[in-house]
Amino acid sequence: MYRYPWAVKNRAAAGPDGHGANGSKPFGLTAFGEGAVHLLCLRDEALYPLTFLHMTLRSKSREIAALNDLARQTFMFCRVVLSQGLMTLEDHDLEEVVTKVRRFDTFTSDNAPYGEHDFGMVEHKGSKYFWKFDYYDQNVEFGSPDPSDTAQTTRVLTVFLADEY
Repeated sequence: MYRYPWAVKNRAAAGPDGHGANGSKPFGLTAFGEGAVHLLCLRDEALYPLTFLHMTLRSKSREIAALNDLARQTFMFCRVVLSQGLMTLEDHDLEEVVTKVRRFDTFTSDNAPYGEHDFGMVEHKGSKYFWKFDYYDQNVEFGSPDPSDTAQTTRVLTVFLADEY
């Protein structure tokens, strides 16, 4: 019955389409794309849609995840750092660990809470190895202002023994 039933404070003031009597959206609510998750705060009788921010962050996370997956799987578009502990492995064991890092795809809310695919753990011969991404500016001096922008970001993938964490 109401287009935005959760956004209409006084249903009696809304028309049959969920809008105000003059067709305006209640409380200045702006509608976003179909299927958008609307996060709203009720404060002083006004609604503040936070959807755009949420969608932007979610979209950025997806972009970062795709770039991280590409970098991790191909070792392109990033710098790769192997820890001293990792470098003590025999060549065939080092190759196995690196292959497992490249093939890793078991992302959960524990190891990727923001959905950016920037951390993981693999096991090899009873030992645990972590890998993680850091995002730097082009000079690798400071953090990147926007990890989803490859023109501003140098990705650094570090692989290390869990004991080195």
